[in-house]
Amino acid sequence: MDETFRFPCDRWLAKNEDDGQIMRELACGNNDTVDLNDKTKYEIATTTANTDKADTSDNAWIVLEGKKARSKEFVMENKKKKFQGGATDTFEFSSKHLGEIAGICLGHITKDGKKVKGEASWHVMEVVVTEKELGNK
Repeated sequence: MDETFRFPCDRWLAKNEDDGQIMRELACGNNDTVDLNDKTKYEIATTTANTDKADTSDNAWIVLEGKKARSKEFVMENKKKKFQGGATDTFEFSSKHLGEIAGICLGHITKDGKKVKGEASWHVMEVVVTEKELGNK
C-alpha cells in the first residue's frame, strides 16, 4: 500500500530572497501510521514555484526524518532541465524503513558539489514524499 506525505513550503531557498535561508526543514502536513517491510522505496516530487527566477540549475538534496530513523542525504541531480518554474520533478530512492515520516530537510548545492554562491536561489512550492513497498521478503 502506498502512503503519501505532503510538505508545504512556498518559501525561497535563496540568500537574496525571503529570509536568506538556502535550506528549509519542513513539517509533514499529515502523519498517518505506516507499516512497511525493512526496505522502502521513497518517491520525492518537488514542485518549483511558477514565479520569476524561481528555478535553479543546481542539484538539490533531501533528508527524510522518520519516527524510527533518519535517511541519508539523497542528491536529486538536475539533469535535463529539472527544477524549472511551475514544474514538478520526481525522483526515487531506496532506504531502510524510516517509520512514519515526520519532516524533511531540503536544500540545493552546485553541480560540482561546492558551496552555493550568494546569487543561487530556488523557490520551492511543495515537496511530496510517497512511500512505496519494495517487495523484499
